[in-house]
Amino acid sequence: MASGILKLDLQSERAAKSEPEAANSPNKESGVFLFKKAVFLLTSSVGMTMADTLVKNAIAQIGSTPEKLVKEDFKALSAKLESPLSEFVGSDKAAKLTSALRVLVGGITGA
Repeated sequence: MASGILKLDLQSERAAKSEPEAANSPNKESGVFLFKKAVFLLTSSVGMTMADTLVKNAIAQIGSTPEKLVKEDFKALSAKLESPLSEFVGSDKAAKLTSALRVLVGGITGA
């Protein structure tokens, strides 16, 4: 009987701990989560620091912040990123990366 009570108490404790974590988890449709996805996508091509800088600059150019970023921003964001990216990876790869950014991060199908 005691082990059943202990098991129930542990389950209750786990549930109580997970509720605040769920409330504090990033919204997967906007904000910093999308910013991190964009940086992650570009990191293998230009490095983490440069990807972070390029994405932050592009976000500022479209008049937003990483915290306010939404999927709908990715068409404009990718347009602002293509030219600076091409300096590092060439214009063909920059076009492919920004297209991938629109589709994989912004969920925008088509060019």
